[in-house]
Amino acid sequence: MLESPADCLCKWVSVKGVSSKGTFEAGFFRSAGTESWFLGIWYKNVAERTYVWVGNREEPLHSSNGTLEVDDDQLVIRDKSKSVWFSTRRESSSSSTTTAVAQLLENGSLVLKDVNNDNPEDFFWQSFDEPTDTILAEMKLVWNYQNRYLTSWRAFDDPRPGNYVFRFETPQYPVLSIWYKAFLLYRSGPWNGYKFIGAPSLFRLEWKDQQISYLSINTTTTSPDYTRVQLDNDGSVRHYTWNQIVKKWDQQWSSSLCTRNAYCRVGSSSLACECIPGFEFGSLNVTTKECVQKKNGTCNGDDHFSLVRKMNLPDSRNAKSNPSITKPEQCGKICLGDCTCTAYSISISLETDNWSCITWSRDLLDLRSYFEEGLDLYVRTAGKKKSKTGLIVGTCVCILVVLPLLALFCYWRRIKKRKRERATTAASSIDNFSQEIGHGGFGYVYKGVLASGEEIAVKKLSQLSKQGLDEFRTEVRSISRLRHLNIVRLYGWSVYKEEKLLIYEYLVNGSLERHLFG
Repeated sequence: MLESPADCLCKWVSVKGVSSKGTFEAGFFRSAGTESWFLGIWYKNVAERTYVWVGNREEPLHSSNGTLEVDDDQLVIRDKSKSVWFSTRRESSSSSTTTAVAQLLENGSLVLKDVNNDNPEDFFWQSFDEPTDTILAEMKLVWNYQNRYLTSWRAFDDPRPGNYVFRFETPQYPVLSIWYKAFLLYRSGPWNGYKFIGAPSLFRLEWKDQQISYLSINTTTTSPDYTRVQLDNDGSVRHYTWNQIVKKWDQQWSSSLCTRNAYCRVGSSSLACECIPGFEFGSLNVTTKECVQKKNGTCNGDDHFSLVRKMNLPDSRNAKSNPSITKPEQCGKICLGDCTCTAYSISISLETDNWSCITWSRDLLDLRSYFEEGLDLYVRTAGKKKSKTGLIVGTCVCILVVLPLLALFCYWRRIKKRKRERATTAASSIDNFSQEIGHGGFGYVYKGVLASGEEIAVKKLSQLSKQGLDEFRTEVRSISRLRHLNIVRLYGWSVYKEEKLLIYEYLVNGSLERHLFG
């Protein structure tokens, strides 16, 4: 975190430390990430310390004994007697005839001006001319031979210049871009007259003398108070507005930023990046996760293409166009014939107004995926495309083997379930074998009643009986075939573990033995 120098021994000479309405405050602050001191500007009435400009980013003070002084129409930061930073006088400013003063304006700009002249065109210097990582409502990024741009902090607690740069390029066809060192990470669509395609109507462009263009925040679509656009230390450009109710910064917009050979899904709640086919995230370095190729291509015709749908076209500055090729298959052959080609697509050509083949070489930059629109992008992937024939055949064989086994298993489970149900029904019908009506060497006979109210006789074979399972089955088959008025009918049978039951028709006149032998 960054600390406020409550006990700072800084010396201010002819400087107003707070803007007229108390929106901004300027002073020296100490960075916990470097243990050094910097000249900065921040919001005074925002509880969460938020810096909008830092002066001596490359030459920090190593103690709190630094001073900010006005010396010959220049602002100078001195570390004891040594000058570590000074402002550069604007070429358009007039010469000073009276005392020069430094003043913090209500718009957040620290200016050096003639004490009697408030005309911005005559300021000797202003902090808006040397932006750091933030654009405020009245700040302008100027394109006039030397591009004025934003540079990120090195870390969240280190104001020194980082590796990310945000700027607008090519004044004839302006686009917004984010760079990591020499690599392009983000590129908006071109200016269409009122906004940058692919970005919200947050920025505006102005032309002066048909040569100089200015990029600034569009205050007609956002409130100028407590609003800022910041290039964060992770390389993303974000638009923030202060929420006075909950006392925090609300993020209104963020650039969808992914490294080369990676893409994000525009409109998704997740801002996570995904590698294109054939690539995977490598080791995490200091700044970002890079997508590296899983396997190098052979360039011998064995590579294939993976289709990624609903994509924007990658950065096309180094792409090759083939207007005479209009079919994806033909375009793919052209790409395979070039060892450096990494992807191709079929898109409308602005020159011919017809479909045209476009190929890209080496790394793919500025990739995004859309939910409802976009083009098909064919990415070159190392190795031959795996055939689906083997998979289909294997699946069919598995189905043919597994289904009969599964049917057999289900049938076996069903038979066992029926046996258990029969045993349970018989046991419940005879009141748990409590009403005995006869017995013999085979076992016992019990009286029972079915759920329908019909009386039955249940013959329970004793475990001491010599009748085994085969004899039991023979008895069941024999009796079940007999049909006679004077022979009891067999209703059913049950075998569960060692227990064997026969369910007969119940005869109310008693057993045949009682009638024969009295």
